[in-house]
Amino acid sequence: MTSAGNRKQSMPDDRTLTALTRQLRGMGLPRFEITKKGPKRTVVSDLSVDEIKADLARLKEANRVGCHIYVRPPRDVNHDLILLDDVNRFTPDRMKANGHAPAVMVETSPGSCQAWLRLGRPVAAAVRHEVARELARLYGGDPAAVNPHQAGRLAGFTNQKPEYKTPKGFPFVLLLNAPGKTAAAAATLIEAAEAKAVQAQAKIGELGEALHVV
Repeated sequence: MTSAGNRKQSMPDDRTLTALTRQLRGMGLPRFEITKKGPKRTVVSDLSVDEIKADLARLKEANRVGCHIYVRPPRDVNHDLILLDDVNRFTPDRMKANGHAPAVMVETSPGSCQAWLRLGRPVAAAVRHEVARELARLYGGDPAAVNPHQAGRLAGFTNQKPEYKTPKGFPFVLLLNAPGKTAAAAATLIEAAEAKAVQAQAKIGELGEALHVV
């Protein structure tokens, strides 16, 4: 074996790089917003997947000194990702049975998970909002996270919430699964959500007309 081969073989795997690479691949977009949320300030960057990998050392350092590391699709583009927050490890089994299998599953703290579902085609924020509401209705989760622009935690970094700290430190955000596949029943979810979004927009228009008349 060559010396280069020996060096490559002896290099330890970077588990954070592996985890975030698999998560981003499963989410399936070329760019993401990465948020470093610290005790004093929050920094949001729109980066390509390669730029995120190149910024890994700075992300690790920010996490080490107390920053939470979040990921979400860019807010200025339509996309097919829906986040279901604060569910348990058994929720994906129920989701899969209904054709809603997650594309990515992340454990953000012991016993609490986030599921990213892919719809297979880009849809508007209003439609994603209705899909998120329906998933939360079906599977529970955090109602405050029903948001078409909701960010989730990026695997491979630690959850810096004080209540999760143990004598061993803060828990790592773990990537449980990342098949990256479109949900089998995505088309049905989109159709129902589009109808609800149209109804919601019509109600807003009616309310605006009523206020104008008054």
